[in-house]
Amino acid sequence: MRFDFAITSTSDVLRGRVRRAGHWSRALFTEGDTGFTYDPSDVTSLFQDAAGTLPVVADGDPVGRMVDQSGKGHDALQTIAERRPLWRTDGIRGWLEFDGTDDEMTVPQTALSQTATSFVGIVALTANGYYPMILGDQSLSSGLSAGFGNGSGRKPRFGISGHNPVTLIAADALTLGQVTSMAYVWDGSNRVLLRDGREVGRDVQTATWVKGDQPLLCYSGSNVLKSSILFHGGLAIDRGLSGVELAKISARLGQELPAAGTAWILGDSSIASYAGLPPVLGLLDGDRAMQDLAAPGQTIAQQMAAWTSANVTQALDGFVLIQLGLNDLDPSETANSAIGRLQMLVDTVRADIGSAPVLIAQMTPARQRLLDIYGAQEPAAQDKWLAINAAIAGQGTTPVTGVDARITTHVAAMDDGTGALAADFDTGDGIHPNTAGRQLIADAWRAGLNGLDLSV
Repeated sequence: MRFDFAITSTSDVLRGRVRRAGHWSRALFTEGDTGFTYDPSDVTSLFQDAAGTLPVVADGDPVGRMVDQSGKGHDALQTIAERRPLWRTDGIRGWLEFDGTDDEMTVPQTALSQTATSFVGIVALTANGYYPMILGDQSLSSGLSAGFGNGSGRKPRFGISGHNPVTLIAADALTLGQVTSMAYVWDGSNRVLLRDGREVGRDVQTATWVKGDQPLLCYSGSNVLKSSILFHGGLAIDRGLSGVELAKISARLGQELPAAGTAWILGDSSIASYAGLPPVLGLLDGDRAMQDLAAPGQTIAQQMAAWTSANVTQALDGFVLIQLGLNDLDPSETANSAIGRLQMLVDTVRADIGSAPVLIAQMTPARQRLLDIYGAQEPAAQDKWLAINAAIAGQGTTPVTGVDARITTHVAAMDDGTGALAADFDTGDGIHPNTAGRQLIADAWRAGLNGLDLSV
């Protein structure tokens, strides 16, 4: 599945009522899907009245209607003026503040399927409450229940028959005031609870839930102990969601969730620290924990060995970036043989990390170096370089599969027009990018990561 994330920025929206041509979440929904997307970062989707005639324009305005951005028409409403949440903004982000007394919004019953449903909510709890729910039902004993434990417990809970009984409860309570991405995924057989991309609970659950009376957003039951909820966004869809999809949804709705999860980098001396040159990883200037497995001279087989030795296991909020080096271009071997090894590396990484994103980047230009090494055989080596890079780009007769992003923009930028490394980016040996060239590679990586809504 591919997504179109070309949207107007939140800050642009806050400066004026700019209607987005199509919300990014619509790409998740097929014609037959049901569900909703509520995104209070888009102020154009919010109205002070339930009829949708008076737009929200300023911090502190009440919200009586929140338009469903999925295109399914399942708007959230509050017809009673004094029970409407307030829209809050810091000038960049936008969210709804539910007061912990009587604020809530109704969600159409048709938005929720009884066969399989995934719900992602980005929230912060600002006080202890009586089983506060991001999404629940006014009956309490039926319907989907996606919320938290009572009082100071605040442990994430997931029910498909109301908030009681609930058998799937996470071990750790939420910290008050901390914005958290919660995901409640039921595929019809398994019920899975995730917090900030990490699985914190799972059980087998094949029962169909009892349909509730009225689904409610940010509901705290009938007890006097209420919880104030800051709602940064939510999405429901009647199917399971992959780890990649969950990460994209959380990043979009969360707007500024902290970077989480480790990233791993594989490559050779074109990106690793070499002869006093900085590693490309060091030029990303990010906050995410990263493990640089790249090393000078590494072939694809040696990259596989480095990956296997790292003993990496599944991490839904991390990623792996593979930039193929220039050590598999011997013209005596066919391009398809090298592509086969690369595909095996990708498949191994994918098997180890599950649905976490895998990115692959093309080799840098090096035609002059190939001529120096292979002499009369240089055309065959260059043809091999072209074929492998085409496979990385998803082209040719044997494209590399199983990746989430293909990074290619640095290649043309570093090419002198003949296939050789341009002098402005060359250390002088025709193969190793200098610091300026490494910065180009880092910029290309960052663009690829941004396309997947991954922070560095």
